[in-house]
Amino acid sequence: MNEQPLVSIFMPYYNDEKFLGQAIESILTQTYRNWELFLFNHASTDNSKEIAHSYKDNRIRHIDAEKNLGAGSGYNLKICLPYMNGKYIKLLCADDVLKENALDLLVNKLEANPDKDIIFADMDFVDEQLVSLNVKWSTQIQKVDFVSSEKETLLKIFQGYSHLAYPSALIKMDALKSINIDPIFIMLFDVSLWLKLLIKGKKHIFLNQSVINYRISNNQLSSIANAQKASKIGWFELSMLLNLYYEIKDIDLIKYLCPCQYSSMLQKGDEKFIPFILSYFFASITQREDFAFFKDQIAVRELFGNTRLYELFQNEEYRRLVEDKFNFGIKEFRDVYSYMLK
Repeated sequence: MNEQPLVSIFMPYYNDEKFLGQAIESILTQTYRNWELFLFNHASTDNSKEIAHSYKDNRIRHIDAEKNLGAGSGYNLKICLPYMNGKYIKLLCADDVLKENALDLLVNKLEANPDKDIIFADMDFVDEQLVSLNVKWSTQIQKVDFVSSEKETLLKIFQGYSHLAYPSALIKMDALKSINIDPIFIMLFDVSLWLKLLIKGKKHIFLNQSVINYRISNNQLSSIANAQKASKIGWFELSMLLNLYYEIKDIDLIKYLCPCQYSSMLQKGDEKFIPFILSYFFASITQREDFAFFKDQIAVRELFGNTRLYELFQNEEYRRLVEDKFNFGIKEFRDVYSYMLK
């Protein structure tokens, strides 16, 4: 019988004394036994550190930060990655609980599909006491399915849907190490991971089965109680996230993501016009019914697109290339950014 591949589990925590023990115990009781657990203490001020260190298992690794930098999971993950030895990496929050066969299900699915780099599954929503709320991620979140191609998944993210469950993900370590992990993002850290992996050509697979109990708490940044703060963070991070699409070099993919009069004119060898197509598409998004959701997201995209068009058109040579190719110049740009005033 082949030995089980090693799974590196990443669990950062900060003042999670209320739930941390249950999260750790859900790993200790996994039917899958070949794992290493990295507990990253982001300078907790409660009893979280004592709780974490109370578990005596030689598969557990402790990393204790000297001070809290207010960063998201990306910063913590970058610190832990050099010490991880697994073929796969499991991402887990300190307030969530793995079902006892979660690693078995996820690893076996990926092992049976060696051409895939990441797997996503479903999650059960529970309250703070782990009582079922009788809803799942797949029934609660828009655009979730378990059959999307990478192209379709990328389109959903492009349209603003955060439909891939971070706590359910299992990733090949070499795939994760092939991308640059953002150390600052909070709300959209997970989306930045999926986007970078997909743009790099990594492949995913889905498991239509729940592998985790996802705790709903008022302390979460995504809760209704923190909605205003979360929105402000999300607006800023979205404006940064949009830059990632400019790494795409595939014309057919750009045509798929940005269907418009100008993208239809692209031909092989026109990769230099991709920044213009993306910028124009974002800038004119108010006019598009297929982006008519989350008005704050539309406003961010529109401002971002107009700003990028402005920056592109500061380069006279590039502006002339765009005008020659698409008959789109300064006048047309002014029409786009003044649309909201009509």
